[in-house]
Parts: sequence; C-alpha cells; structure tokens
Amino acid sequence: MDKSSAPFLEVTRFREQMRRLERILVLLEQFQSECCGLSLSQCHALVVIGRSSPISIGDLALRLGLDKSTISRVVDSMVISGHVNRREHPEDRRTVELSLTDTGKASFERIEQEMNRQYKKVLSAIPEAKRTQVLESIDILLTVLTQVHCCGGTTE
Repeated sequence: MDKSSAPFLEVTRFREQMRRLERILVLLEQFQSECCGLSLSQCHALVVIGRSSPISIGDLALRLGLDKSTISRVVDSMVISGHVNRREHPEDRRTVELSLTDTGKASFERIEQEMNRQYKKVLSAIPEAKRTQVLESIDILLTVLTQVHCCGGTTE
C-alpha cells in the first residue's frame, strides 16, 4: 500500500464503522419503541418530553431537529393515544406546553429502564481502563458531526 491510498482507506474504514454503528443503534431504538407500541418518532418525542416536561412544541422540534409541523403531527397522535397532555401556556396563549400523562410516564419509565439496562451491558463489556477514552471519543465525534453536518437541532 502506498502513502497516497492510506487516507482513502482510512476514510473508507471510518465510513464503514459509522454505517455499522448506525445500524446497531437503529436496532436498539426499534426495540425501544416497540416495547411501548410507539413509532420511533413518538418514542424520541416521549423521551424528550419526559426529561424536559413541560416543554413547548417549538422547543421539542428544536431538540429533535425536526420542523414544527412534523412535531405537531407526532404530538397529535400521542395525545390521541393518551401519552401526552397538551395545554396553553398560562402566560402566553400562543405557546402550547406538552407534558406526559400517567400512561406516558409509565412508557417513559419503561423505555428509560430498558435502555439503561441495555447500555449498562454495553458499557460493562468495555474494559474499565478504556471507558473514559471511549466516552471522550464519542464526545469528540458528536461535536464534530454537529459542526460539520448538523441541521441545527441537538438531536437527543
């Protein structure tokens, strides 16, 4: 292998590793949403609402990196399914606040517990001496991806 092909091979390897990582994370997320009978979008919204309740539709859209109309449709279905409450902000009637119902809270807790269990297994499989390095590397990767690629949301 000559020196000119090394950067290409490095990029190819990085791209393949990212593709594999994405596939594995998608499978984890599908399991997460299937356990509560929610779509993946609803599951993501439920987790953000559960962690930030009450939250406005605009803030939810920003956190998920989606437009307000898309979030409104997701929220509408979650209100109908009994997972989310929607109410006007007491001081600004133009702002709609979202919070979880008891059903939504139960789903949120199930998702959080199961995902914590899954990721604890993953983290414990990483040698203890390497865990800090792995976490720091993920932080760097997230920062770079957000700067180079992202659409403005925090993608939680």
